[in-house]
Amino acid sequence: MKEFCRTWSALVAAMALLLSLVGLVQAHDLLSTKEMEHLKAQLEKVAGVYEDAALVQKYQLQKTVLVTGCNHGFLNHLFNFDCFAQRLGMKYLVVTMDASAESFLTSHTSMVTFPMLGSNDIGTESSEFRSKQFNLITARKKAAVHSIMQLGYDVLFSDTDVALLRDPFPYLRWKNVDYVHSLNYHCDESPTLYESFWRSRMEGNTGFYYVRSTPQTLQLWADAFAAAPKFPKLDDQAVFWTVIRRSTNPPAKTIGKCRHFDAPGDLNALVEPRSQAKVLVSCILDVCMFNSGALSRFYVPEQTYERVLQTMRAHNDSVVSVHANYISGNKKKMQRMQEHHLWLAEYEDLDTLSKRTEAAAPADGQRRAVHRCLPYKPLPHDWKYPELQPLQPV
Repeated sequence: MKEFCRTWSALVAAMALLLSLVGLVQAHDLLSTKEMEHLKAQLEKVAGVYEDAALVQKYQLQKTVLVTGCNHGFLNHLFNFDCFAQRLGMKYLVVTMDASAESFLTSHTSMVTFPMLGSNDIGTESSEFRSKQFNLITARKKAAVHSIMQLGYDVLFSDTDVALLRDPFPYLRWKNVDYVHSLNYHCDESPTLYESFWRSRMEGNTGFYYVRSTPQTLQLWADAFAAAPKFPKLDDQAVFWTVIRRSTNPPAKTIGKCRHFDAPGDLNALVEPRSQAKVLVSCILDVCMFNSGALSRFYVPEQTYERVLQTMRAHNDSVVSVHANYISGNKKKMQRMQEHHLWLAEYEDLDTLSKRTEAAAPADGQRRAVHRCLPYKPLPHDWKYPELQPLQPV
């Protein structure tokens, strides 16, 4: 009888999650015309990414946006993300996942937001890895990016627990490459890492990537939505990389480490000669320069963040982004970022702020009404900061 009860409880839990993911896909398909018009209006406010119009023109980013997303439980990380974006002179869109986050940001800040509330099934608390809420949040971020691409925008998506130390765009825009992603792997100088990725079980990091709006990427994102109910216990990243490796329409191929890609010669080497389908081409960002997991003490214990910085110094270079993944929990992520001088935000207690009834937007129109940003203090190894000469993007 006990065994039956455990089996029944597991079945009920799996069905509940399955239905919620099906609802997510259906909700995305049913975005109203009014919602799409609102999204378009919000994107126009942040289009071009840079505050400096000269940089927008230089890099041709008129139809490119920087996007992040969170629920109320991760507002502190959003504030920290804002501090790094402010340093780089970047605008961005915040996709809010619950009504409390949307209400808080519109009442107390002038951040540009777009609500992806679905059926209000995401709570205000921070979530643990692969919990039901975590899976819903990560999947809904993908849905938001798909909607943005439908409106013709290219997207740099970043989770809020990413510290952007330097401008990433010189490393993101490559000729004939549709999808540029970081990798869930430690700082590794192995010459075979990037070439062996596609045949391995490694996954690209869906918490930091750049994607162009093309028919191929739109189809792949839609396929990932459709596949989500088939894998109710997996997060969006695991589902996405299952889909992309199996995809035949479009055929998806990687060229390894990011570089300019000369079609059609290189394309012919990637696909069967008889294939008429347009290939979705992806590439992998440098795993040391765009780092994942180095702040965790358990992912690869010997690969500390200090060691990453030493590796970059040996190559006469410096880190662009640091993702505080492989650390479970809001406070633990925050503590690790603070330890490594990657936490710049100071703010009042969020619970106290949430209870305010009056609007708190500042009279001068500044975005950061509820927090202030401390100056970035690089570690000794980060000697080449603050800026390198950017590569000339295409």
